[in-house]
Amino acid sequence: MQYVTDAAELAELRLAHTDLPKGERAPGAYSVTGLILATRVHRCDGFADLLLAPDQATADVAAADSGIVAAATLDACKLQLAFLDGVLPCEVGFLVRARGLVGRSPRGQLSLYVDRAGEGYAVETHRPPLSEAGAGVAAVAQAGSFHGPERFHLVPDTVRWEKPLSRLGLGAHNLLSWKGEGPPPPPPPQPAGVKWGACWLLPTTDGAAVLIAARRHELSASGWRLLTCDAAVVSALSNKLAFFGLAQAAGLEGCLPRHFTSLESAAYPCVLKAAVGTYGRGVYVVASAEEARRRMGRHGGGLGVQWLLQELIPGGEELSASLLVEEGAVIDSVTVAYHYVSESGEHVWPRVKEDKSRRRSWRGLPAEHTAVFEGLLRGFSGVCNFNYKARPAAAPTADDEVGPAPEYASVLDPH
Repeated sequence: MQYVTDAAELAELRLAHTDLPKGERAPGAYSVTGLILATRVHRCDGFADLLLAPDQATADVAAADSGIVAAATLDACKLQLAFLDGVLPCEVGFLVRARGLVGRSPRGQLSLYVDRAGEGYAVETHRPPLSEAGAGVAAVAQAGSFHGPERFHLVPDTVRWEKPLSRLGLGAHNLLSWKGEGPPPPPPPQPAGVKWGACWLLPTTDGAAVLIAARRHELSASGWRLLTCDAAVVSALSNKLAFFGLAQAAGLEGCLPRHFTSLESAAYPCVLKAAVGTYGRGVYVVASAEEARRRMGRHGGGLGVQWLLQELIPGGEELSASLLVEEGAVIDSVTVAYHYVSESGEHVWPRVKEDKSRRRSWRGLPAEHTAVFEGLLRGFSGVCNFNYKARPAAAPTADDEVGPAPEYASVLDPH
């Protein structure tokens, strides 16, 4: 049995397993003790982020801290625990002692695999006392590199934006696993006299955005600060078929790629998209009606029901505009230009290579682009992201879709 108690020993463990392939585990048991920062369930497995704390005394010191943990310290002392049966025996803020085998997750993250059916399995949990002087164990873990209170929580944590958000120094976090269902988490307490009031709750996925909108009165009553609107408006923006209907109603369908109503009428190659999906899921460049039919048959549904077929817009430059919107008016925006390299000129993000040397960003939008976006966002309040291509001397063509969830990944590039 080997014990990992501090950053130096964790660094040695990482170095010793540098060449461990994804999805495999190494022989030899390890034991760790620490504070649980975050929990999540992915498919059939449960995961927990643990901040090394070798004993109760260390936990008490952390709880009595001023609520500040340097980002470098957090990264150097954090290890992922993996529970193979998907049952998490701990919650955020618990002190945990666990034994297991070192392995690398399918995504490549070094983890301690705690197999309840395996030999040498052990896990002990209890909640350590919280300090009146600080924000408690969970708040210490969430503080990141920001020296102060928590101002924004982005949910759920499945997008893994905590590290890039901590670099902003704004008190923004992506640590809560809540997806909009079940009892909502309570907002963190704010010191007296803060200028911004309560903590903001923002969605990172379309599903969370819809559920936050649907439960906005309940969430506001519990103390969260929100920027949202009617759930039907949010839902329409997150569905590509409904979004095309919004464009038609606003007389702006000419700003979108041409839509085809049948496989036979399409001009190939073109783009086949699932009506619901984010981050490139369910989006394909198809070369024929046969390929489109095969793609739709694999996932169910049909054209005009769960799928849409649209014109393929050529060109390697794509624009990503993140918008702050209130009642349909664009209050502020940040735009990022990406250049993608494809031999055929036909690509779908993220299955394409980016020339990062040509990436650029700026604040604001051309007036003609703003007019189009505001026409499509009538009645919407929140943060959303348009991914699109711009035709020369013309209104923007929304080549992808709008998502009612903040796309900080586009700005910070955490990949």
